[in-house]
Amino acid sequence: MELKDMLNRDFGLELKISGGYGQSRDDPIVVLDSNKADASITEMEVLRGIGIGRRIIWRTMVRIPITHMQRSLEKIQIETQQVIKNQIITELENYYFDVNIADADDKPLPTAIAYLDKKLKLELPYEIVYLHYQGMIDYESTSAGFGESFAYDCMGIKATVYVYDKNLSDIDEPAVHRELEISSSELVAENPAASRLRKERLLKYQRLLIRTFMIDGDISILAIGTIRSKFVKLRITFDNDRFLYRIVDHFIEVVEKIIIATKNSIQNLYSEYVQYYRNMATNNRVIPKSISGVDENGKQFVFNMTGFNLDHTERDNFIQVILQEENSISYAYGVLTTVNNEQGDRPSEELAIIAATKEIYIQGLFSVIRLEGGSIILKNICVIDGDDPNKSPILSFLSSPSSLSKLDRLKYIKMWNASRNNVMRQQR
Repeated sequence: MELKDMLNRDFGLELKISGGYGQSRDDPIVVLDSNKADASITEMEVLRGIGIGRRIIWRTMVRIPITHMQRSLEKIQIETQQVIKNQIITELENYYFDVNIADADDKPLPTAIAYLDKKLKLELPYEIVYLHYQGMIDYESTSAGFGESFAYDCMGIKATVYVYDKNLSDIDEPAVHRELEISSSELVAENPAASRLRKERLLKYQRLLIRTFMIDGDISILAIGTIRSKFVKLRITFDNDRFLYRIVDHFIEVVEKIIIATKNSIQNLYSEYVQYYRNMATNNRVIPKSISGVDENGKQFVFNMTGFNLDHTERDNFIQVILQEENSISYAYGVLTTVNNEQGDRPSEELAIIAATKEIYIQGLFSVIRLEGGSIILKNICVIDGDDPNKSPILSFLSSPSSLSKLDRLKYIKMWNASRNNVMRQQR
């Protein structure tokens, strides 16, 4: 019987594969997907089915593209772990996939992604440590505010990642604590025998609140944090085993890193914009006033505002309209200011660079040093961040409501339309 038929018969997996069992390059599993991302997921689904059938815990170690008999193959090395007579047996195994149809171009296929929320910039991989994606439930379509859930498992461990907002527009730290109490009460109501373990054996996390329970001999963990305006909740249940504890601890650690990386997307925008200004200072010897916005699909524009004769209020209104017209969910902004010295010396120049969303911001201040010959050096003064962008107009272009009249808004829209040919655009 072919591997495809076995995986369908035993686990209900309907996969686009043919060929062999993947034990050697002469007997590869042929992936029939033409899309690279789909082909990557098919590989993971095949390995998941094989892992379930063999009752092993496994994870991907490396993907290596190879060419064999003029065909594009991918060798996936996995690490397997089994507990035999109280010993953990770890082995490395290779599986060979023919990915010629996906036109891999001698490059590894991309990491398999189970879920991507472009608005949140949240990306959940198919594989998190030794746990693998099982499926998604869309609660939001029937119950607004309840979001989606994403199931992962491996032998002895079941985990679910929930992303939701309960229709709350502002999720602050007290709201996260309340949600942990609510979720804990719901867990106990569903499992009257549940008892909380007061001494947490897991590592302490910076972004997640943790509760651990014992339910009929199994361990059940609740972990709650936030990404922008969403709760992220983990519910993990597993056998009371030290080996599984370590895997669960690692799983939570990786999910927390995903949360941090998602939040840090604004850090990337800030860092890129600082580099943009350093390049302008070094190569062009100018410090322009500019605004850049990024929409939920990663489309970015950069607009040099130098030459617009606007006062502070007009400038802020113009920027706000631009960001609205471009459907931006985050932005970066740079403006040069003159600072008068109290001792009456020559005024100094400072560059402020801001990257922000509706919820968070990063602001850096740089001293502008002009050398003989026209060279410019930017010297870092300070960097601050926060989650209260409404504290300053230049931090709140997305978070503060517009007070423009219809006539004024049309004026700024007309200005923007006349400037579009001078806008740089790119896909992030």
